[in-house]
Amino acid sequence: MTAAASLSPIPPALDAVLDTLGKLLGYGVLIVDAGDPRRPILYANHCFIELTGHEIKGASDRRVARFITLPADPKLNREFQKALKTGRSFVGDWPIDHKSGTAFLGRIRLCHLQNTFPQEAAPEEDLSPGHILVTLENLSRDRRDAKDVEQRWERAVRGTSDGLYDWDLHSGHVWYAQRFRAILGYDAQEFPDTFLAFQNVLHEDDRVLVLGKIRAHLESRTRLDIRCRVITRQGEIRWCRLRGEAERDAGGRPIRLSGALSDISEQIDAQEALHRSQDFYGTILDSLPLLILYLCREERVVYVNRPAQEFAGRSLGSLRGRAIVEVLGQRIHAQLKPYLGGALQGQVMESQQRYRNALGYLIDLEASFIPHYGDAGEILGCFIAARDLTERRQLEAELRQSQKMEAVGRLTGGIAHDFNNLLSVIIGNMQLLARSLRESPRLLRQADTALSAAMRGANLTRRLLAFARQQVLEPRVVDLNLLIGGMCELLRRTLTGDVEIASDLRTPLWTIRVDPGQMENAVLNLVLNARDAMPAGGIISITTRNRVIGGVRAAQENIAAPAETVQESMPSELVPGDYVMLEVRDGGMGMSEETLKRVFEPFFTTKDVGKGSGLGLSMVYGFVKQSGGHIQIRSQLGEGTSACLYLPRAHEDAPCVEAQEGQEPDLPRGTETILVVEDNAAVRATAVDILSSLGYRVLEAGNAHEALACFERDTDIALVFSDIMLPGGVLGSQLVDEIMARHADVRVLLTSGFSETSVMSRGILVGVIDLLAKPYTLEELARRVRDSLDGKKKEV
Repeated sequence: MTAAASLSPIPPALDAVLDTLGKLLGYGVLIVDAGDPRRPILYANHCFIELTGHEIKGASDRRVARFITLPADPKLNREFQKALKTGRSFVGDWPIDHKSGTAFLGRIRLCHLQNTFPQEAAPEEDLSPGHILVTLENLSRDRRDAKDVEQRWERAVRGTSDGLYDWDLHSGHVWYAQRFRAILGYDAQEFPDTFLAFQNVLHEDDRVLVLGKIRAHLESRTRLDIRCRVITRQGEIRWCRLRGEAERDAGGRPIRLSGALSDISEQIDAQEALHRSQDFYGTILDSLPLLILYLCREERVVYVNRPAQEFAGRSLGSLRGRAIVEVLGQRIHAQLKPYLGGALQGQVMESQQRYRNALGYLIDLEASFIPHYGDAGEILGCFIAARDLTERRQLEAELRQSQKMEAVGRLTGGIAHDFNNLLSVIIGNMQLLARSLRESPRLLRQADTALSAAMRGANLTRRLLAFARQQVLEPRVVDLNLLIGGMCELLRRTLTGDVEIASDLRTPLWTIRVDPGQMENAVLNLVLNARDAMPAGGIISITTRNRVIGGVRAAQENIAAPAETVQESMPSELVPGDYVMLEVRDGGMGMSEETLKRVFEPFFTTKDVGKGSGLGLSMVYGFVKQSGGHIQIRSQLGEGTSACLYLPRAHEDAPCVEAQEGQEPDLPRGTETILVVEDNAAVRATAVDILSSLGYRVLEAGNAHEALACFERDTDIALVFSDIMLPGGVLGSQLVDEIMARHADVRVLLTSGFSETSVMSRGILVGVIDLLAKPYTLEELARRVRDSLDGKKKEV
C-alpha cells in the first residue's frame, strides 16, 4: 500500500489520524505552503493518493494544479485559483481526473491555516508560517506522540552530566563542578568560587525570581526546583534547571546548599516546537467538518477538536482527562458502550443516533469508532469521528412531504375531474328543468334546492383542483393593491366586532398575472383563518411589498426599484427574480411545529367538527403554486401566524377596470351551427340540450376523428365546443390545430375539469386559449359561446 506523502515532518499520530479519517470517510487531505507563490504541496494523506492516483513524494513539480484537475467552469476556476492564492475559504464540486484515466465528482474545500511559529525560532525543516488545508471528497460513492517526545527528553537528560555545586553559607565559598562551568562556557579562572559569580550570569529578567526562590527555600523550606535563563561567556541565552537542598544544623538553621544545574535548552526548544506543532495541526483537525474525539483505553478523554467542544459547550481543558461517562452522562454512555467496547477490542463500529447539544437542539449524528493501535499491535485507545446529519435528514423529510403532497394532489385531482363531469350533467339538466318549472313554484323550489347542492359540490371540486394545481385558471394582469382595496368591505363584513383589519399596501407595487377570482378567494381564506385564530379579538395586518429574490433585479426592468425593494435569498424554492409579496399576519394562538408541517394537507383542520372543511389553505397552496409562486407560513405557539405569498411580477400594466353592468334579463341566444366534441355521453347530451334550447343548430361527436368527419360533411360549422381530454389518440389541443389548419375562420371554445397537458397549461397562463371550466352553468355556457362567436376573445 502506498504510504502518505510527507515532504515536511508530520507527527506520526497526526499522519495516522488523517489517513484513518481518509479510509473511513473518504477525505483526501493536502497541506499546501501558502508562503511559496507556487503553492507546493507539503503533505498528502493516503486517501488523496488513492483518489487521484498521483504519488506526491519524489515529484519535482508539486504545485496543486499538477495533482488536482482544475474546474472546467471558468467562473468556478477563477474562484478556486483566487482562494488558493489568498487563502480564503472555498467549497466547490467538479469532476476530478484519476491518473488511470477515469474521473469522479469531487468536492474541494480550502481553508487558510495561520501558523504561529516564530520565523527565527522554527527549524529549517519546519513548515513556513501560513498554510492552506485542502480536502478532497469523492461524491460519487495529531498530533505528535507526546509520550515518545518526553521519553527522548528523559534519555537526553540521562545521557548528560549535571553541573553540581556546593555552597558553604558560613564562609561564602562555592564549589562548582567542571560541568557547571562548562554549561556556562567559563573555565575556573574566569568563574570564581563565589555565589556572586553565578548571580552575575543570571538573565536580568530571571534574577529576582531565582534569588527569591533560594531565599524562600533557606528560610521557609519550600522546594527549590526552578527554570531560569543564564548568559554564557559567548553571550548565548541558555535555559537551565536549578535544583538544591539545604543542609541544616540542630536548630534548623541552613548551613550549606547543595544541588545541580542542568542545561535544558534543548528540552525547552523541543517543548516550544511541540506546542507550536500542536497548535498548527490542531487547527487542521478543527477545520474538518467532523466532531473528533480520542479516548484512551480507560475511556478517558485525551483530545476533542473544536466542533466537538462547541457541541458539548465545554473547552478541551475542562474535558481532558475526564471519564467519558462523566462527560456524557449515564444514559448516553449506556447507548454508546457497545460501540466503545467494540472499538477498544479492535473493531470498527458505526452508529446513528440523535443527541441534544449544549444549546438544547437535537442533532442527528453518524459516528464511527476506530481503534488506535500502537507499534507493537496493542490497542492504545480509539478515535470517534461523528458527522452532523441533521440538515440532510431535514431535506429528506421535506422531500418525503413534497412527494406525499404530490401524490395526494394527483389523487384528489383525478377524483375531482371525474366528479366535474357528473356535476356538469346534474347542473345543466337541473337548470333546464328549473326553466321549464317556472309555472310550478313547489317543483321549482325543489329543483333550485337540488341545483344549490350541486353548486356546492362544484365549489368543493374547485377547491380540490386548486390544491392539486389542476384547476382551470383565467389569469389576467392584476394590481394587487386595487384588488385588496376592493375587498376591504367584504373582508370587514366577515369579521367579528373585536377583530380589526390594518392594511399596509406599499406603492408603487408591481403587477402580477393571476386569476382575480382565485386571488380573492386566497386572500379571503387567509383572513378567515387569521380571524379564527384570534377568538379573543385582535388585529389582522395585510401587507404588500416588492421583493427581489436571490440576486440582481430582472434585466427587463426599465425603472428604478421602489424604495422598499430588498434583496432576499429565501424562500429557496423560488427562481431568482422579481416578486410581489402579500403577507397576512395575526396575533393569535399560533401553531405547533407538528401542525405547521400539515397545514397544506387537504381535509386537515384544527377547528371543531362542522366549522372547517380543511381545504382553505390547500386551495391557496395549489393556486399559488399553479401561478408560479410560493407560499411560506411561519408560526409559533402564542406568537401568532404569518402567511406570505410570493407571486411573479408581470412586467405589464394592469388594464383599467370597467364599471360592472347589470345582469342581462335574457340569456344570449343564436342560430349558428355548433359542433360539441365530448367523450362522456351524458355530459355531451347535456351540452347539446342547453345549446339547442338557446336556438343553436347543434352537431355532436365523441372524439376528434368523428369531429373531423363532421367538418367534411357540414361546412356551416361556426364554433367547435370541445373537451381537452379526448380518447382515440388525438387531444382537444391537437384537434384545434387540425381544425384551424383547414378552416381558419372557425371559432373554438375548449372545456375541461383541469388543464392536463403542459402545452395547454402554458397556453392558458398566457391567455391565448378560450377555456370554460367544468362544471359550468347554463348562463356561463350561453355567455361564453356567444362571446366566442362574436369574436370577444383572443385568436388561438
